[in-house]
Amino acid sequence: MHRRHRIRPQHFDGTGSFESFWANFENCATYNKWTEADKLAHLKASLQGDAAQVLWDTDAVAVDTVARLATLLRNRFSGTCQAEKYRMELRIRRRRPGESLAALHRDIRRLMALAHPTLSSEGRETFACDYFIDAMDDIDLALKVRERTPTSLDDALRISQQLEAWAKDARRGRHDDVNATKQKVRGVGEAEGDAQQLRNRLECIEGDVHRCLEGLQRLNGPDPGVGIPGAHPVTHPESNKDKPETVAAPKAFNKSRGNRPTKMICWKCGLPGHLQRNCVRPSPQPPSFHGAHSNPGAVLCGTKGKDKD
Repeated sequence: MHRRHRIRPQHFDGTGSFESFWANFENCATYNKWTEADKLAHLKASLQGDAAQVLWDTDAVAVDTVARLATLLRNRFSGTCQAEKYRMELRIRRRRPGESLAALHRDIRRLMALAHPTLSSEGRETFACDYFIDAMDDIDLALKVRERTPTSLDDALRISQQLEAWAKDARRGRHDDVNATKQKVRGVGEAEGDAQQLRNRLECIEGDVHRCLEGLQRLNGPDPGVGIPGAHPVTHPESNKDKPETVAAPKAFNKSRGNRPTKMICWKCGLPGHLQRNCVRPSPQPPSFHGAHSNPGAVLCGTKGKDKD
């Protein structure tokens, strides 16, 4: 004798669709040829969570038959008693980020069955198709789907998936072209960035050279000078010891002439390091008249000397 396999019903915890659970349970009861007592026992065993709470929070008379227990579960968890709620969800349903069109199609069909349980299948397909196109939340894609006049929800899903695939392929081609263009622009930008980086580096090197030259000038000391502001007093070896002279402070770096210090030469004494107005050496005296006559080889300039000679 051939032994038939048993079909186990699904579990129901009150969060899913009661209509789907009840359709599965009646299919199992018919195939397994359960009696009323078997159906009641399996129905109670299938309840979990919040749905199983009806077994002890109500009178025992309300759950002693399959019909009474099914009525209690339908009144508490069925979508037909919350049709207005599902109609509102269907009206505001929009495609979520990363959600596929197939998942949106399944949810629209579920909400449509719960929101309009008494509507005929032809009218339900028409309304579901409109809700599905609006829920895609893409004006261009929705317009293209409406232009093809889908006759059912499944037809709208097929058209939308095909159009979305074509759009992705077209965007990928444009994206490759844009990337190729961006690579060229990026090369020009990198060249400009390298030039700017080189200029900044040269400025840093110039500043370092400036600081090094100033440090060397401070260590070696500048040429001695007199009367220059900011100079330090020193004693000139060839001048009067009671009158100290000063050494000029380091001059600022001049980019046009370089860092070469200007060598000052006195026009009075001929020594470097100071100007004529700051010279402390005595001026050379011209030879006297008597000294010139004492030297036979000396010649006096001027008409007076020539007249007397």
